[in-house]
Amino acid sequence: WAKASTTHILAVLRDRPMEHILTAVRRLGRLTELADCKGFAKERKRILISAVRAIENRWTDRLSVHIWDRLELSRNRMDDLRHLLSFKYDAPSDSYERVRLWENPADSSDSVNMPCIVGRKGREKLFAILAEKEDVMVGDNGRCERDARDCTAQLYSRFSRALRSDFSASRPARPILFFDGTGGSLGKGICHAEIGSADFAGECKQSRATVSPLALYPGNDHAVPLRSNMSTAVESFNSLNADGKFERDDGVRIPCEPLVVGDMQGLKCIFGMSEICHSVWCKCRARGACDGEGPQHKYGDSDFATWEDALAFYD
Repeated sequence: WAKASTTHILAVLRDRPMEHILTAVRRLGRLTELADCKGFAKERKRILISAVRAIENRWTDRLSVHIWDRLELSRNRMDDLRHLLSFKYDAPSDSYERVRLWENPADSSDSVNMPCIVGRKGREKLFAILAEKEDVMVGDNGRCERDARDCTAQLYSRFSRALRSDFSASRPARPILFFDGTGGSLGKGICHAEIGSADFAGECKQSRATVSPLALYPGNDHAVPLRSNMSTAVESFNSLNADGKFERDDGVRIPCEPLVVGDMQGLKCIFGMSEICHSVWCKCRARGACDGEGPQHKYGDSDFATWEDALAFYD
């Protein structure tokens, strides 16, 4: 009977357009049942695998690094995001398992997994390649730094046509180390440092497009965080200052007298001073968030007896 029934259906459907056949099955309310049939499983799996591959071709290691950077996520947060999208937690094994997008009703071992963003290993590998290409130094603590001497040479080489050219011992170049702690990046507290220049000529001006990134870390620009996160950047800047010269890509050696621009607490650190107090004019109020951070001083209400007393107070 089954064979005769199949032969009859084939005869009826042989010359019918496929759209008509699907419409008839849909009207019978059996389209989902058809898709779940054992004989249709292989074709359904092929379609799903094709869709998963299309998504994963977009979810590359480059996209993973881009998300990591753009959303300013930690390594652990990136892992959390990956797990939330494509994994489920299995309590008995205390581990994450890939979510199954489809499973063959007749064979549970035959399945298709959810697409997945490239994991930490692939992301870190590409990030290391990009960092090396851009001469970014990433320490064991995850902080990004560059060599201030290289940054200076690159900046003066890249923008040589926009900079003055009359450099001499009496009028040296003025590369600038600038750093600032800011909460502007989604209020997360980021400290950034750049190498700029005071030598742009004519109508050319220093801007964010012409500074050379030097360092970046989460935190503020007070003494303790700076010493913990910018050792390479500051040591190389000190070397540039001591040498008093740098060499452009074209081989020209330029005498220099570097400058430093920053807030009071950061400048005290750069100049080797201890962070023992906050000056009365400093806008960065003491919060006690860092080791070694002293009290917030205020103006006195009484007069000083001598000029020496006034100097001692402000020192």
